[in-house]
Amino acid sequence: MRIVLKRAATAVTVFLLVVTAARAQNIKVSGKVTDAATGEPVVGAALLVKGLSAGAMTDASGVYSIAVDPGATLVCTCIGYADAEQAVGGRTVIDFVLAEDAEMLDETVVVGYGTLKKSQLVGSVEQISGEVLEDRVNANVSRTLQGQVPGLSIFQVDGKPTHGGSVYIRGGATNYVMKKNMSSKDLNSYEIGQGGSALVLIDGVEGELSSVNPDDIESVSVLKDASSSAIYGSRAAYGVILVTTKTASKEKITVNYSGSVSLNRRTVLWEDNVITDGLAYTETFYDFWVGRTETPTSAGALPTKINTFDIPSNYLEIFRQRRAEGNTGIYDMYNGNYLYFASENWLKAFYKRMNTTQTHSMSINGSTKKLSYAISGRYYTQDGIYKIGNEDYHQYNIRSKVP
Repeated sequence: MRIVLKRAATAVTVFLLVVTAARAQNIKVSGKVTDAATGEPVVGAALLVKGLSAGAMTDASGVYSIAVDPGATLVCTCIGYADAEQAVGGRTVIDFVLAEDAEMLDETVVVGYGTLKKSQLVGSVEQISGEVLEDRVNANVSRTLQGQVPGLSIFQVDGKPTHGGSVYIRGGATNYVMKKNMSSKDLNSYEIGQGGSALVLIDGVEGELSSVNPDDIESVSVLKDASSSAIYGSRAAYGVILVTTKTASKEKITVNYSGSVSLNRRTVLWEDNVITDGLAYTETFYDFWVGRTETPTSAGALPTKINTFDIPSNYLEIFRQRRAEGNTGIYDMYNGNYLYFASENWLKAFYKRMNTTQTHSMSINGSTKKLSYAISGRYYTQDGIYKIGNEDYHQYNIRSKVP
């Protein structure tokens, strides 16, 4: 029994000596952690031994102290900065200079019930990828976004390709009209609130959606909650639209081309629903004016002028007589002016039934040993809707991006 106890005591003694020797090999390393841009101390930075869980934190002066093995590697990490590491190599003083992380907005942050990116740390966020927009050919992005994001309202005043529309999140100023009677002078207009448009940021810079090539978009994030102003300032009180464009490729050179030709047609062709016979139109015109007391001027009587031209009171009788005689002539003289007696569909004469749209887009991506680059261009053209004159619209987009 005594022999067993002696052997056990000897083993414990040897173990303690080994541990003490191992601890004696550690050295105390201290230093300071500073910001690369400002030179200010970084408070709360973590110093970890690579591969181990041992670590320390910097104090209010950015100073730390830790006991490590002379052959270990120290890793300095802090939220918002890129990690830095240095081999100890027997040194007792090691300073770290941390650079800001260019992709800090993409870092994942733990929140109450899950994880979000920093760019999404607001109350309500909608995000769509650029792939959703590629198949919708439009002159500008605002038209392409219509109907894609809940709560995002885009009001178009007309169909001109130059008009991108007004962009509102959570609505804008609300107008309504109260009618007292049929007279326009008694109409009262009221407005609720002042409203405001959304803040548009393109790669972090304020801009217009109409200036962006839809093919260049990587993603679109819409921050709908008013709390987004805590991140982007008071200008963001009406919501924020974050447009992120595609970055340069780090692989070999690639050239992409996409093009489309589309035919546009009006949903309502008014020229198919109008009276084209001149005599029938004149009879309808007379029927509306003669004996109608609701006409605003000269109640129940025909007007004596149309567009500053004098018209005879027996114009309808003259027209009927000409038609009965088979007279297809267009004009007759009356008081030194011409009178018109022809039949013509003026809407059909002025408007095209269909117009074309073309889009051609090309991008070049590549990299060298020292530089990555992305160059893209887009040409968009749309015919006018009138047969008379030249109203073709042309738009050019050119972009270059070097990360």
